[in-house]
Formats: sequence, C-alpha cells, structure tokens
Amino acid sequence: MVVVETDRRYGPPRAELRSRVELTPEGSTECARVVTANLSLGGMFVMMRQPLEVGTRAHFTMYLPSGERIFGDATVMWNRGDGDSQGPTGSGMRFDQMPRQCFTILSDAIDAFCREKLVRRDEVHLRSV
Repeated sequence: MVVVETDRRYGPPRAELRSRVELTPEGSTECARVVTANLSLGGMFVMMRQPLEVGTRAHFTMYLPSGERIFGDATVMWNRGDGDSQGPTGSGMRFDQMPRQCFTILSDAIDAFCREKLVRRDEVHLRSV
C-alpha cells in the first residue's frame, strides 16, 4: 500500500484526463458514479452535482481510458459550487492510500496523457510555421 503524501492543494502536475469513478463514502453503502475533470498523483477533481462534505473519506474505484482499473481511499479537501466561474461543480479529493501497483498505473496514465498532449501541441505548432 502506498500512502500518498501531499499537503498542497495544487501539488503535482494535473492532467485533464476524464475517467469514470465510483465513490463510496466511509460509513455508506451507496456508490456515487462520477467523472474526473482532472487527475494528478496527489488527487483528483470529480464532477458531481452535489459535492461531498469537506473532510469526507471515501473509497474509490477509477476506470482509466486504457481500460485499467485502480482503487484506493481519498478525502474531500475542497468543493466548487454550482455557478462558480472557475469550472464545474464538484469535489477536490486528495488520494490517501492506494496499492503500489495502482499508483504505478496512475503515474503511467498521467505520463502518457501529458506526452500525447505535448506531441499534439508540437504538431499544431509545426503545421502553423
């Protein structure tokens, strides 16, 4: 098990990667099905109509675009309300724990996304020259 350590709201680089997530808050049997707006090695922002309360711990299962599945525990650190000009409604969640293999899969997915985005940006620049 990896304990993910980050104490900054905007710590590691974020990838605007959309992934399906199932969240089960601690002490609940209900599962919320949401989508990420972005991911980092330290956490995720999940879009949801009614954000979870700050401080809520939840178990998550995430289905990456590659078809791989990762899971672990996360805590809601902040929320964005409806109508906020900064982006969609939802919760910023810090990853607390996940199996080492899941952490490696997540790291590889973020790296691949960032490389692909960088290549696309370079291709656009080269075409416009």
